[in-house]
Amino acid sequence: MDAEHDRRQQELNTKAKINISEGNLITAKNTADTN
Repeated sequence: MDAEHDRRQQELNTKAKINISEGNLITAKNTADTN
């Protein structure tokens, strides 16, 4: 039970990190476009 919960939490953390990274890339691209 705990192992399953930990695994799911790890998965969510990984997805969140990927989303943040993609958001940063988009922001960087938009910044480059405006400058």
